[in-house]
Amino acid sequence: NGGSSTDHLEYVSAGWYPAWKSTEFPPSKISWDMYDMVTFAFALTTEDPSKLDLAGEDKTLTAFATEAKSRGVKSLLSVGGWTGSMYFSTHMATQKGRDTFRKAITDMVTQYKLDGIDFDWEHPNQKGACNAFAPQDTANFLSFLKDLRADPAGKDLVLTAAASISPFFDANGVPSTNLAPFGEIFDYLAIMAYDIYGSWSPTTGPNAPLYSTCAGDKAVGSGESSVKAWTAAGFPIKKLLLGVAAYGRSWHVDTANAMTGNALSPYATFDATIKPLGEGETDSTVYGVDKCGEQEGPTGIWDFNGLIDAGWLMSDGEASQSHAKYLFDDCSKTPFLYNETSQTMVSYDNAESFAEKGKFIYDNKLGGFAVWHILGDSSDNILLDSIHK
Repeated sequence: NGGSSTDHLEYVSAGWYPAWKSTEFPPSKISWDMYDMVTFAFALTTEDPSKLDLAGEDKTLTAFATEAKSRGVKSLLSVGGWTGSMYFSTHMATQKGRDTFRKAITDMVTQYKLDGIDFDWEHPNQKGACNAFAPQDTANFLSFLKDLRADPAGKDLVLTAAASISPFFDANGVPSTNLAPFGEIFDYLAIMAYDIYGSWSPTTGPNAPLYSTCAGDKAVGSGESSVKAWTAAGFPIKKLLLGVAAYGRSWHVDTANAMTGNALSPYATFDATIKPLGEGETDSTVYGVDKCGEQEGPTGIWDFNGLIDAGWLMSDGEASQSHAKYLFDDCSKTPFLYNETSQTMVSYDNAESFAEKGKFIYDNKLGGFAVWHILGDSSDNILLDSIHK
């Protein structure tokens, strides 16, 4: 699959490597043979368009690129992320800013010998964490990308994007209807079809629903609806990657609200004042303030392998009946767990939901999948094996 960025694989297996976990999981521990393309997360935008911030992981990026090359896997660097998108809008607003920012990116590609760049701008002309945003963001983004493709340093790069379930917002603050020009420039665009429900939602619900047509007024969006939205906006389906989640989210749900009859309720009322601990968090965890000045607290987030380690799931990835009640929600095609002792409900993905997503990708002829994140799967790749089938 070597050569230029235009050599499309039939089906792309991609994922993001969370560099902040590098001490425990250096690049040498990545399951490289499961992927065609791995993206290093993140390089954060800074106030200065000529500088990107690797958050102290410079040496990790060097090792990552070297390791990828030796394994014949494409290495990309993701620019942005939830808290790293602060200055995209500002840099993109002028030709001078775009030129400076472009050089910062291509210099980094050269320095680290990378194969490409992933743009994870959260989000053009839309509020994310604490990003600047402006009406011309999407138009400016396109100008920037055209210049990047015209630049000898950017012409052959693999260029990808991570995007929300709604197409990039236009100047009126609504999803754009014509994104075909982006489809000509990007090799792939991964739709982040996860974080659909969380602690911010009115009820519990599927973190990464594949379908939402049967969810009635509870529908927020899904893998299926997002693919429809992006293709309706003119983005080629063969360049769309379905973003899939190797993690789950949890809520505190009173036993009285957790069940409807004998079955778990996917859309249960939860107690927002009690935030369940996430993986690696304890009652004595000290939380700081994030880049946006927001006080951090328990995340309630569990990687798939963390659910196994904590006993929610058995080593084969199946639910541990002694630990939790289990429901495979046939509407969203995703599983739920509920522990009555801790009164914790978890929405996550398992082999069955990944198999459904793999089938959806294959049946609809998408470009492939991108997993957030590649260290979330079990050591024997239960999720990846399932989606590959």
